[in-house]
Amino acid sequence: MQAPDRTTARDGGLAAAVDERERAEADALTGVLRRQAGFAALQRELDRAYRTCSALTVVVVVVDEGDAAHDQGRRSDDTLLHGVAAALLSKVRSYDLVIGISCDAFVCALCGGTITDAGTRFCAVQQALARAGVTIAIGYAEIVAANDTPTTLIDCAYADLIGTRAGTPRRRQRRPAKAPSEAPRGKRRAPRP
Repeated sequence: MQAPDRTTARDGGLAAAVDERERAEADALTGVLRRQAGFAALQRELDRAYRTCSALTVVVVVVDEGDAAHDQGRRSDDTLLHGVAAALLSKVRSYDLVIGISCDAFVCALCGGTITDAGTRFCAVQQALARAGVTIAIGYAEIVAANDTPTTLIDCAYADLIGTRAGTPRRRQRRPAKAPSEAPRGKRRAPRP
């Protein structure tokens, strides 16, 4: 009779430990992953995308309303960030990542999603927030090379965001596969282990 009780206690303790870890990884204000936990999760998703040859799109979202919120005080700033995070979380799937990387910037990773999919989702977020008086800037990047890292993808998405603001987006996305006769004749990269 004691064995089931021990198993139940062990499983209950394990569940509590997992729940506590998840709470520690998520920001209390916004509910999104904190930077360190988010980057680790993004690396796992990047590895999975390489293993399964699936798409992974990284989206950088920067809140442009920082000055107005700071003028109105910290409470307004917290409310603003909570609203932006809630809007982002409402448009991603449960297994997609939303990471807070600074006080006014978020990174989202759409597993199996393309830039076109991301554009559709995040334009809806941008429009909904604009109706609430919040302006956001968005940049996109999709995995291209076998040596992409979370940092390179985020940097590329930032470059796209800056290019979009300047009127010349520099989106980084997969090119369609070439026919064998059109394939480049140079060295081929070995797949990432």
